[in-house]
Amino acid sequence: MAGLTQQVPFLLETRIRDLDARYDSGAAFQPFARRDGKLVTGQNPQ
Repeated sequence: MAGLTQQVPFLLETRIRDLDARYDSGAAFQPFARRDGKLVTGQNPQ
């Protein structure tokens, strides 16, 4: 979204998917959270 894909060596989302990990995301600039057992992770860029 920041337009910096040419300045970074790789995108974290791409690297996670390359390692066959599950990647979930919400709508851009909106709160988003996932829970897996006791692990809770999320984003809130506001």
